[in-house]
Amino acid sequence: MKNNDFIKMVDEDIIRCDVVITTRQGVMDLLNELMGKYSKVSNNFPNIEMNSLLFKMHPNVPMENIRTIQGFLKAYRLNNCEDYKFDESVHNGINVITNISNNNENTINLQNFSEVRNKIEEMSSLTDSEIDEILSKIDELENIVNSSDRKTKKWDKAKGIINWIATKGVDVAMTVIPLLMKIGATS
Repeated sequence: MKNNDFIKMVDEDIIRCDVVITTRQGVMDLLNELMGKYSKVSNNFPNIEMNSLLFKMHPNVPMENIRTIQGFLKAYRLNNCEDYKFDESVHNGINVITNISNNNENTINLQNFSEVRNKIEEMSSLTDSEIDEILSKIDELENIVNSSDRKTKKWDKAKGIINWIATKGVDVAMTVIPLLMKIGATS
């Protein structure tokens, strides 16, 4: 256990930290003094980098270091100025178990071609010529899906339709895109 003079010094330094934090005067002087006074006395003293370039780039760092040292001194004082030692024999066998569960579910409703045609025909925002153009592309896509070609060949044929869909509005795209998924669903 430390003697009374040492404990009194720690108490005074805690108060000096309060004064510097309040007045913002003498920050570097106190920081240097506290580093010299306590850094070798305790194994628990905070690891503080004294770097003038860091202090120039971040002027609040020295004040934060004073607050850190003050926090250490308060804890150190509460422990009668003795380093806190973790008793491994008391706390052996600590088990940490973490259970993380994550479920992702993607559902694509593969509508049939006639349902999509009906939806397109009901879209009031489209002109008759736009509806005819979209229905023509749906017919073309249905022929691609129902062909006996390999999936890769079907996708190659559908690229033009995919590019065409990108030029249409969101409502049309959201309605027609599920039909593209039928290419992957068939062999």
